[in-house]
Amino acid sequence: MRIETPQGGFNDIGFAVQHFPRYVQTHHWRHSHRFVEVNYIRRGRCTHHIGDRSFATGPGSFGITHYTQSHDLVTGADGVEVINLYVDAQRHLLPDVGSELSGALHQILPIHPSLRHRRNQFVHLQLDPAGPQDTLLDALLAEQSGRRAGYREAMLAHLRLLLVHCARHVRDHGLYPAQSEIGACELKMEELRRRLDSDLHLHVDLAVLGEEFGYTKHHLCRAFKAHTGTSIVSYQFTQRLDAVLRALRSSTQSVLDIAVDCGFADQSFFNRKFRAAMGMTPTEFRRSAQARP
Repeated sequence: MRIETPQGGFNDIGFAVQHFPRYVQTHHWRHSHRFVEVNYIRRGRCTHHIGDRSFATGPGSFGITHYTQSHDLVTGADGVEVINLYVDAQRHLLPDVGSELSGALHQILPIHPSLRHRRNQFVHLQLDPAGPQDTLLDALLAEQSGRRAGYREAMLAHLRLLLVHCARHVRDHGLYPAQSEIGACELKMEELRRRLDSDLHLHVDLAVLGEEFGYTKHHLCRAFKAHTGTSIVSYQFTQRLDAVLRALRSSTQSVLDIAVDCGFADQSFFNRKFRAAMGMTPTEFRRSAQARP
């Protein structure tokens, strides 16, 4: 089952919030969305399922499911209290969280479906249940319900603080692993993935990387693809493209300077790959993105 838009729409600002005081779903109900769905568990325990992965969740946990990804949340008979946040990051700019946190934020909220891979198609964060997220989500619910003068601006301000809180957690602690993904090989591949994230100009020599991580070149490639769902080269391209898209939406730099800063040394290669991924040129994407609210 695919859900096109959340109940009530996106408030003309690209996101909406919904509260379920007691959500009960004791059997699998696979569904997907054309937007990003964030499930926050306030009370109770349940399990998120996606593909061959599962995440045990409880108070303080965020499950973030991305564009068209099928998933479900299975509870016990008592159910859980859950707050859902629906985000249309593809059509609306996310609030600015600052350059130090921007990369961490877009690990959990990619701005385009083409940037999705196994590691971010379903992101799980385990935050301190006593953290500020409950207060911020309650404020979002109150502003959306009351719709008083300035509620859009207030909602964007509260969303920005919530995203800063989540991005700080990702920067400091990383992502919460699925139950089936805790092992020495997964830890090594996660280290490699983070290295690719942090250095867009990293030269990828598979033989050298394989020796460093204790694998043959072919074993390294297989292990990384099992971890992320994509090859090392494709993953690096996706991260570079993500950085380009963010810069095109918010920066006044030239397209050439942005491409070079994000690790693309060959302009013709960059233009060709960008059009193949996005269906338009970088200039057309910038014009379209900056025209959106």
